[in-house]
This record gives sequence, C-alpha cells and structure tokens, in this order.
Amino acid sequence: MWRPIALAGLVALLATPALADPNCLTTGGPGLYVEFGVQVGGDYTETEQEQLDKIRLRRAGISADTVERTWLGCYKVTRRVGGSWVTEYYDPRTLRQMPLNLTLPD
Repeated sequence: MWRPIALAGLVALLATPALADPNCLTTGGPGLYVEFGVQVGGDYTETEQEQLDKIRLRRAGISADTVERTWLGCYKVTRRVGGSWVTEYYDPRTLRQMPLNLTLPD
C-alpha cells in the first residue's frame, strides 16, 4: 500500500527541479507557430550548433561563453561577469530573455 505512494512522492521530488526551466516551446501568446526549412548535408554536431547559436546571440548583442539548448527549447546562456558565472535563458525565435520559474508547485 505504501509503495505506490512512496514511489509517486519520489518521482515528484525528482521532477521538481526540472520544472524551474522556462518553456520556449510555446510562443507565449495566442496563435500557431509553423516553420519550414531546407537542409543540405547532415545534421550539425553539438559543437557546430553551439558555435552557430553563439554567433546568432552575439549578433543580437548577447554575450555568451557557452550556449546549450534546454529540453524545453530555450537557449541556456552562461557567461562570466565580474568573477562569477551568470546563467540566463533566451527564446530562440525572439531572443527575448525568459524568466526562470523558481516557484514550487503546491
């Protein structure tokens, strides 16, 4: 009887930090987002994709030492500012900074 309850509690506890990442898969407003593209050659490697993302962010005036794509579609930008590391999240379509949601569900 207690095993399913304990397992559900453990899963909820482990999933809670993942809920803090901002969600960039939705546009944040009403409507539908559709994208088409053509690609020649194979997929980019992770290193090539990071370099292309850095170039795109720098063109927009965003300094980045490292860029990762989160599981919810955002750019996770890390840079060094005054001796400490700063992490920010950006929407890849609009390059708008996304707030980090640190409120835990009830």
